[in-house]
Amino acid sequence: MERPFESERMADRVPLTEFTPPISVTSNPTSTKPQLRQRIRSWPTREGFHFAFLIAFILVGAIIRDVNLLVILAGVLVAMLLLQWRIASRSMHGIVARRRLPKSVDAGIPFEVEITVRNTKKWLGVWLLLIEDRMSRSHGAKTVAQETFFVRESIPKISPLESSFIRYECKLPRRGCYQFGPLELSTVFPMGLIQTRIHTSRVESCLVFPPQGELKPTWRELFRMRRPSGTSVRSQSAAGDGEFYGLRDYRVGDSPRWIHWRTSARRNELAVRQFEKQDGIEACILLDLCADPSTSTVNDAVETAVEFVATLVTTMLERTRSTLSIAVAGTYAQTFLHLRSRVQLEGLMNHLAVLEPLEQTPWLACMKSMQRPLRANPMLVVVSTRSDQWKLLDRLNSDLPDSMISTFVRWIDVSKMEHERYFERGKV
Repeated sequence: MERPFESERMADRVPLTEFTPPISVTSNPTSTKPQLRQRIRSWPTREGFHFAFLIAFILVGAIIRDVNLLVILAGVLVAMLLLQWRIASRSMHGIVARRRLPKSVDAGIPFEVEITVRNTKKWLGVWLLLIEDRMSRSHGAKTVAQETFFVRESIPKISPLESSFIRYECKLPRRGCYQFGPLELSTVFPMGLIQTRIHTSRVESCLVFPPQGELKPTWRELFRMRRPSGTSVRSQSAAGDGEFYGLRDYRVGDSPRWIHWRTSARRNELAVRQFEKQDGIEACILLDLCADPSTSTVNDAVETAVEFVATLVTTMLERTRSTLSIAVAGTYAQTFLHLRSRVQLEGLMNHLAVLEPLEQTPWLACMKSMQRPLRANPMLVVVSTRSDQWKLLDRLNSDLPDSMISTFVRWIDVSKMEHERYFERGKV
């Protein structure tokens, strides 16, 4: 089974050790402001406890036997503990750590996280510095314990007024909002008897977009509606046939709106505008994430529906000149109207990254906000996790009688695998 995280030192390409517990960091890598006041904590290691037990054993023997040399030996050992604590605590003063990571990534795509550590002291370095970082997927205000991962890395030495950095490769398996941090720095130098830690409370967030699957060649059938005669018509932009690029003589059947009256008056015969034909689609899409407690596969169906819509919208905006209006019904209603470019897609992807299902989705509120694009193009594709479509369509017709979309609704029930005709999920 593939690990969700893979990490390595960039300096010497030594594979990272096993993942282990918490950490902390500043959020702005370019900021020169000092870090928040750090609290340094020291605690004996396992070897330190063994060492303390040995000191106690020697002291008890010295008292019972009344041997002064054993008392002197115990005092020397205690001095070693104090020396360890003093050196480790002083070396950790003035250590500043910053993390740099992207604001958003795609699920299943590896990316790099860089942690820079600077020693601001002028006279004392730090040795055997251990850095521990934590990543956890948050669900609203809560953190999902089962989706918390740890990374551990080390730096041999940082000299005074110098910096060192580490990079590790990370691959997040699921969409959502992930919290990176807090960051924890520690050292057991020089004798390994006491561990001294710096723990800061700063955390950073990273949005993980839904993974991209693959559309099958039949996906264009989603936007072909049936006329009463049985012929198939593709839903297309009504704002002309494309971009205007020239004039030509009028032909029977041309729309009067295309007539260029100034040129027609000068030539004393009708001339019409000629448009470049576009391969664009004007479409309306509704994503309905309904959570059914009685269904055991609801989580898989929800992820499939989100990935389907994300892949469909991304493909249409990148490969075709499409205009899309998307309504999302989940934990709350959100509508994105007239998307035409990849730049406008970012808001939708941010929403899909954190979207969760709901037992009673606000789909009707989404549809009311889409009445205008539906009047211009009465073709609606619904990607849903439930199959009670006829109830919803009847209620939709009664609440929105002017939209007249029931004749052209194409309902895809993901829970019944109806998406497999058009879409194949990617492997993460």
